[in-house]
Amino acid sequence: QKYGSVLNIGWTSDPQQPSPMFEINWWWDTMLNNAVFDYLTQPDPKTYTELPWLAWNWTVEPWTAPGDVPGKKITFHLVDNATWHDGLPLTAEDVVFTWDYAQREQNPVYISYLLHYVKGEAPDAHTAIAYLNTTSYWALHWVGGNNNIPIIPKHIWQNITNSVKYQPLVDGNYIGSGPYRSKEYKPGEYLVIEANPNYFLKPRDSTLGY
Repeated sequence: QKYGSVLNIGWTSDPQQPSPMFEINWWWDTMLNNAVFDYLTQPDPKTYTELPWLAWNWTVEPWTAPGDVPGKKITFHLVDNATWHDGLPLTAEDVVFTWDYAQREQNPVYISYLLHYVKGEAPDAHTAIAYLNTTSYWALHWVGGNNNIPIIPKHIWQNITNSVKYQPLVDGNYIGSGPYRSKEYKPGEYLVIEANPNYFLKPRDSTLGY
């Protein structure tokens, strides 16, 4: 069946600072980020086991970190048809950049997920590898799980030197790879996001916007 129409949601205020690299637990910001940006995996709504998303498959192997510390090597195999809202392809370089950038910026939201992150590698366009100095069960969730670290476009964020203060929506760079893309923002009145016509998991004839 066809998908369509518009969903109108009443908010009590403007979003405060919608950004994939900074959230202050403001519900409107989180709602936007979850629609505009994607994650490597998503949780099954019934069992909470990881479902393939930007990564169609992954492997977890033992790895010895510097100092002979037992760790894990997590290899994500990315889908080959995911793109950013500006049309550029999403690659493993974007994934590794996201991990490195969030850790380097000491991002207040995501730093706890990267405490054990040692390094990342992108041996090819569709393979992203994370090396962690922990054997924790949660390692996969920290670097690849839903609502942990959204994947950001390297070609935009590599020149942003202060991720906490930067406001991509105001600057016109609120660009993700998710099912919705930013269309129009009028402060104090409304914000419109529309269905991403090039979304790699887009249902046929989907036109829903909100």
